[in-house]
Amino acid sequence: MAMTNLQLVNKLIQKAGVSGGAITTCQNQTGEPGRCVAWIDEAWVSIQEIHPNWDWMRKDVSFTTTDGQSSYTPAQCGVSDLGEWKLDSFRTYITSVGVASEVFLGELAYDRYRDTYLYGNMRNVKGRPISIAVGPSDLSLKLGLTPDSVGYTVNGQYFQEPQHLVNDADVPSFQSKYHMLIVYRAMMYYGAYEAATEVYQEGQTNYNDLVRRLNNEQLQDVTLGSL
Repeated sequence: MAMTNLQLVNKLIQKAGVSGGAITTCQNQTGEPGRCVAWIDEAWVSIQEIHPNWDWMRKDVSFTTTDGQSSYTPAQCGVSDLGEWKLDSFRTYITSVGVASEVFLGELAYDRYRDTYLYGNMRNVKGRPISIAVGPSDLSLKLGLTPDSVGYTVNGQYFQEPQHLVNDADVPSFQSKYHMLIVYRAMMYYGAYEAATEVYQEGQTNYNDLVRRLNNEQLQDVTLGSL
């Protein structure tokens, strides 16, 4: 069963034996309850940051090109929560024709893109994009060739940035069967702060077991290319 931010905090309070008992809101808490609220959010962010490419953090993106524009910021792509692009997922099709014209975009390192498409007369060549790169300073998507007036739809995926738990009703974005992982990690923070060895050890033991299961389920398999 999914747990809200408030329920996660109260579960931590219960497991750690915090005096005063359950709270009714996460907002404006001070003292020990305030630390428990902060530890739950810190634990959730730390779990997301173990790997930037957890499967549950993958999201779709799609945008249409503009004649003569080769660079598209995350905002221009309709993305407000970018962690990093999944560059090998991008493809494009002629918008007026539809997906029957779809082809993959070749992934390029930015320096290779710059030396290919931002050099000499290639700067002025327009046509159907066949390559894509990421700008190092603003994480913009760079298309080569520069799109012409035909009009193309580009679609792919990205990994969202870590989610924070702020409001009482906020729910972690991964599967509910892993929600206790947040509590176990927060128990380690509590135990370290309060020198509560038993609380820390219980949290650590359960955290290590559950995070192994999460790794096995939520990380993409590594495969070897053909020889």
